[in-house]
Amino acid sequence: MVLLGFICNVYNFYFRICTVNRMRVSDVMRHFRRISVNGGMKITKRLYGLASLISLILGMCIYLFFRDLNYMILFKSIPKPEFAKTILVQLKPSTFSYILKYNFPYMLWFLSGILLMRFIWFFNIKIQKIYVLCFYGIGFVYVLCKMSDKFPGTFDWLDLLFKGIGAFVESLLYKKFILRRFV
Repeated sequence: MVLLGFICNVYNFYFRICTVNRMRVSDVMRHFRRISVNGGMKITKRLYGLASLISLILGMCIYLFFRDLNYMILFKSIPKPEFAKTILVQLKPSTFSYILKYNFPYMLWFLSGILLMRFIWFFNIKIQKIYVLCFYGIGFVYVLCKMSDKFPGTFDWLDLLFKGIGAFVESLLYKKFILRRFV
């Protein structure tokens, strides 16, 4: 039924508009492809916003469940919530648990910021590129500035590596699935 309606719309569009304006069939198909791509892009934009929120919350949950919050700078000035003392999950010491506790949340938060930039400026690609590149720069410079004692936190090469991996994978997926459809 939907297919029949679509065929009738194409028929009406072609014979009412195209014959008057002398458009070719390829122009008609390009017009309908543009309509379907833009409709799909609005859904994709919403998915970018949702993915940004999910990666932010997932990073917060990993931090909350697996890290000891006594050493956080935030809780030196405000009291720590009582429920945070009871939900700490102890992991067996291993490379995977170290990466999960100390590096993966930062990658997820960095990815959340990139996805948020893409969500906000989804249809304006030039401005989006500028803001995403600035976000890359700020994120990487902040990690490098932790080498000095002037910035809070400890410098870790794995933080830099995982942020780079997250940014690289996101940019590949963006170029393959979004930019090819949009241009």
